[in-house]
Amino acid sequence: MIEFVTRNNNKNLILFIHGFIGGIDTWNYSEHDFFPSLLLKDQKINEQYDIAHFLYFTKLLNLIAKGNNHLLTHIFLLIKYQ
Repeated sequence: MIEFVTRNNNKNLILFIHGFIGGIDTWNYSEHDFFPSLLLKDQKINEQYDIAHFLYFTKLLNLIAKGNNHLLTHIFLLIKYQ
């Protein structure tokens, strides 16, 4: 799902896509700042680019959310030593 931070029908788009264990929190700069929103403070970027982030569900993210970190550690160790 694409969610726009700003959409002014500019020709250019800055699209943020999190990694396979990431989510919307990937783009938090601090407790009160969201990195894509910080870009809007730059006038040239604001005038020339729309900004959006692409969110997608991953089963790996779901495993982490449920507290199964030990399972992930085991999986990555298996992959590493094969």
